[in-house]
Amino acid sequence: MKVYFAGSIRGGRSDAELYGRIISYIKKTDIVLTEHIGSKDLAVKEKGVGDIDIYEQDTAWLRESDVLIGECTNPSLGVGYELGYAESLGKPCHVFYDKSRTQMSAMITGNRRFFVHPYLSEDEIYPIIDKILNGLRIPTDAVESAYCIFHQKLRVYIFSNSKTQKDEIECAVSSYAMSMNQALYQKLAAGRPDFLMDHTRFAEDLESAVESLERMMLLRSPGHMCRSKGMAIRGHISGRGPRSGKDERQRTFRSAHETGAAITSLSLIPPAGAGT
Repeated sequence: MKVYFAGSIRGGRSDAELYGRIISYIKKTDIVLTEHIGSKDLAVKEKGVGDIDIYEQDTAWLRESDVLIGECTNPSLGVGYELGYAESLGKPCHVFYDKSRTQMSAMITGNRRFFVHPYLSEDEIYPIIDKILNGLRIPTDAVESAYCIFHQKLRVYIFSNSKTQKDEIECAVSSYAMSMNQALYQKLAAGRPDFLMDHTRFAEDLESAVESLERMMLLRSPGHMCRSKGMAIRGHISGRGPRSGKDERQRTFRSAHETGAAITSLSLIPPAGAGT
């Protein structure tokens, strides 16, 4: 997990030691891209580093990150900008502040896409951070299950000429999306609260979800498309082997439609080397 930690620099360094302790805690399990924020030696005006360089590096880190965690007790224009930039990328944003020392802006507390965590004692921060990071770790089983369901539903949806059947698929996928691993859903949705819920964009969303899940699976376990409980699960079109990739999938769909090939249900195929 890559964490972008946000804290005041030019707005004041009175909380630098607190930043350092929070960063050290996160680093026990995850990567902090901005660990310099917790350095007591960090100058308010970074020597030898231009503002353009700082902007380019920080926005690159924001794009690379999985989550933004900010300690915002000390007001900072830079941190406010980072929060807005991260929000525009669909990144989860968590804001901590000591409510005995400051009153948070309504632009932060009133934004439903920000998770705001007021606290009175530093000890309250760390259990919340554990919950945040644990919730963002996506189990492989969740990725595989979502891929198998969405992949199969997409194949049926594309070929179907029945409005009733398509409506049933939309309902089933939307219901699954609401109950699936929410960290995975947020990653697929990229900040869109209506992802897989909007009838007008359903087909586009479903194909996007399948493509994203394929990439995630290939990064985790190259060499197979989907495994669950020791079995490789693949959606098949009768008489054709499994395909991957957007172009290959579209060619397969067209060919099957033209030849009248029937779509079969998911088939279970033992992975290579597995016993029968």
